[in-house]
Order: sequence, then C-alpha cells, then structure tokens
Amino acid sequence: MAAETKYPLPVVVDGEPSSSGSRLPDPSSLITSRLGDVLKGAQGINRMRTDWHEGTAAKKTGKLHERLGKQVDPLAKDLSGYLVSGRELNETCKTSVKQMAELCERNIGATTSAVQDAARATTETMGPLNRNLDSVRVVADSMLSQVLYVLEEVVKELR
Repeated sequence: MAAETKYPLPVVVDGEPSSSGSRLPDPSSLITSRLGDVLKGAQGINRMRTDWHEGTAAKKTGKLHERLGKQVDPLAKDLSGYLVSGRELNETCKTSVKQMAELCERNIGATTSAVQDAARATTETMGPLNRNLDSVRVVADSMLSQVLYVLEEVVKELR
C-alpha cells in the first residue's frame, strides 16, 4: 500500500458511502475514466503503427508505451491501495457497529430487568405500607370518636 494516496479514503458501511461534507470519487468511475483514456491512447498507437513504416512505428510505439506505463502504473498502484484500504476500513466499521449494537442490546436488557425488579420491589413494599396506613386510619378514627364522645360529655356536664 502506498504511504500516501492521491485520493481520499471513503468510509463505507454496507456499500453506502458516508454523507460527510464532500462526495468522494467513486472508484469504478475513476477506473472507467482512466481506462477510457488508456484505451483511446492505445487505439491511437495502433493506428499510427499501421500508418508508419516499421522502424519509426517501433521507435514511437516504444516511447508511447513508456509514457503510458509512467502514467498508468502509479494510478494502478494508488487505486489498488485505495481499494484495499477501503475494504479494510469497511470491515473495521462493520465490526465496530456490530459490537456497539450488541453492547446497546445488553445494556437495554439489563436496564429493563433492573426497572422490572424495582417495580416489583415497590409493589411488594406498598402492600404492607397501605395496610399499615389503613390500620392507622382506623385507630385514628376510633380515637377521634372517643375524644368527640368525651368532649360531648364534658359539654353536657358544663351546661
């Protein structure tokens, strides 16, 4: 892989490019446009070879092949590194997303279980508390009734 590529590396998850600020070049369109240029150049070379005589054609073709190789080889090397790096990044992203989903699922399960346990404990605690409050209310009613009776008796005696 090249130390530094000419083209930025995209973040790809499940075949979809990221929606970050700028649109990254599509590798297939990049290859297609460059290969189209290479094909046109090769067709031109072939036409020249048939038109020229053998000595000149061989000399010129050799130069063209050399120039073409200088342009295509670095592009192919960069593109290969770009594709390998993109695949590695894609796999890393997929793994990270899967791990985060599993972690969230476990956390949600644990939270749900804890809330259910707390609700059950609250319900169990509220039953005796309500019974105790009912008992206190009955005792308070009884005491108030007795106080009221005593006050009525005191009022009768005072009259």
